[in-house]
Amino acid sequence: MLIQVSVNELDLQIPVGWFKEERIVKTRVLVSFHLEYRSKEIDDELLNTIDYSEMHQLLKDCAVEYKLLETYGEVVLKAAKEKFTSVQLVSGVIEITKSQILEENSKSKSQVVKISKKYDE
Repeated sequence: MLIQVSVNELDLQIPVGWFKEERIVKTRVLVSFHLEYRSKEIDDELLNTIDYSEMHQLLKDCAVEYKLLETYGEVVLKAAKEKFTSVQLVSGVIEITKSQILEENSKSKSQVVKISKKYDE
């Protein structure tokens, strides 16, 4: 069976942005992170699943300075594979929503980067 564990819209302040000013003031982002893994059975043991608090901590630990949201997303997906070794990860998806933009006269409500990764290829 396939099981998906998710963190939805974790509110983070990350030093990310193409412009240095964005990295200095930090940018507010909402991060949704989904991991899918294969399991033969559910046996009510935390060891056989992914702990939400560890997902939260991983997202926070990876929140260092980047120019691109895509880089942050890629780092998180790679780190998940290294961290969650007690389960057989199949795929991961990270969606990062950034509402702040320094472009003048922008009519955009937000910008979104969504990255998917298959682990069992």
